[in-house]
Amino acid sequence: MALSPYARHDRLIVVDVEPQHVVVQGAEGAPPYRARCIWAGDSPPLARGDTLVVTNVNPSSDLTVVEQVAPGAREGHVYELSEYQPAPGPP
Repeated sequence: MALSPYARHDRLIVVDVEPQHVVVQGAEGAPPYRARCIWAGDSPPLARGDTLVVTNVNPSSDLTVVEQVAPGAREGHVYELSEYQPAPGPP
């Protein structure tokens, strides 16, 4: 199990969506990672191009909590990312 490659407040871009997984890349050009994605509550599925911000990183596991950033929205939807694997660049 790889620890989260991201830190709190990092911005991520969704570059691909698969069943139960997403490929995200750091907005600052960090390498892309494929991660298991768990939708929290009534959060809708993510789509390519969605922007996420890391709100919490568990230092003893690979669990990362992210929130979707949407223009004009007070609060975004929450997702949990885990089981990180290096991914090829954007499709």
